[in-house]
Amino acid sequence: QLVQGTSPDLRAMLKSGQIDLYPEFTGVALSLYHNIPPFALPTTADGAFSLVQDLDERFNIVWIRKASFDSTYGLAVSPAVAARGLRTLLDLTAAVQADPTALTICVDDDFFSDAELGLASLAELYEMKPSTESIVLLADDEIYRSLRDGTCDVGKISRTDARVGAWQLTVLDDPLGAFPNYSPAPVTRNEVLARYPEMEQRLAVLGPLLTPEVITDLNAQIELGQDGEPATGDEASIAQVATTFLCENQLMGDCTVIDNVATTATVMPDGTAAPDVTTEITPVLAMIRITNVTPGEASTLDLLVNEAIAAEEAVAPAAEPVVVSPTDENDESRPADADITISTPATFGVNAREAANATATVVAILPRATTVQAIGRTVDSSWLQILTEDGEVAWVFTAAVISNPDRIAQLPVVEPAE
Repeated sequence: QLVQGTSPDLRAMLKSGQIDLYPEFTGVALSLYHNIPPFALPTTADGAFSLVQDLDERFNIVWIRKASFDSTYGLAVSPAVAARGLRTLLDLTAAVQADPTALTICVDDDFFSDAELGLASLAELYEMKPSTESIVLLADDEIYRSLRDGTCDVGKISRTDARVGAWQLTVLDDPLGAFPNYSPAPVTRNEVLARYPEMEQRLAVLGPLLTPEVITDLNAQIELGQDGEPATGDEASIAQVATTFLCENQLMGDCTVIDNVATTATVMPDGTAAPDVTTEITPVLAMIRITNVTPGEASTLDLLVNEAIAAEEAVAPAAEPVVVSPTDENDESRPADADITISTPATFGVNAREAANATATVVAILPRATTVQAIGRTVDSSWLQILTEDGEVAWVFTAAVISNPDRIAQLPVVEPAE
């Protein structure tokens, strides 16, 4: 089954053994789980990967070979400007120094106002002084369109955006390291690799294949199609693009179903099909749809769960839970003080699901730094039953929230109804 979860959801489930593998971004892990502020993150791929490998070792988390692309943001130039020889941010600095008004620089509000990782810090690092008249504030989509039609000479972009390659935009190299690194890599636990030693070698093959050019091309096939325009009907499905890529690189065992992947695939929430890339490997796996990454924020992932293993560990989602009313004073199973609460961290929100199961439907997303009432738990306390702010009964994964174990132990055990 395929469900969605945030990076914190997946990391918590990996540590608890509910899943065995998922892809993570280096910058996300360093920022969210090791408290490194975004402005202090490594700016080189090798530096970020080496640091997160070392820091995660004590958590029994292993990072397998990273992809060759960086999903951070950057500055790109239009084809006309690139034709004039601008290839790096140092080239841009030289052009601005020669004429501060010669180039129109388009950025969004966030990048313009971010003192630590925005235009001001970039200009300071590269000693670049563009005139205020040359800076234009636009929404993200408008920046890409303006770069293509030449209205903007330079624009802030995401390096993996489909439009970068399809619209022939040139991402300027960042030799001084203005932008933090966000390279993805598979992460797992030591005992999983010990049990499936072939897994690391197979996954390590994938990283070098996913270059910046390849990932933007794959994204373009899905988001733009052959005509390079969004929403015109010629866009390929994620399943078709992924299956073709895996087969062309001899990474998928059965390539006879490329034209009919839905017959052998898991259905995704958007109606497309996810190819079965877990052939001959049986741990619980997770998969990610590569999207833009905002520094310091969790990315949204698509999680592929091995049903057989999940069924052994989770409460069946089909059964309705027996909810103990927090106002039932005659129920001796409830503690005297029923006001037991849990909180979400200040750095990420938490999915609330309709059942105590990682594959259950998400009924609400608890925002950051939110406190809600806990009304029950599973036998092993790995899941907590809560009341959302709307009064809806839901379940959250215990490892993803802040709670008091002694207080949680006082909650009644809630089992699925027969």
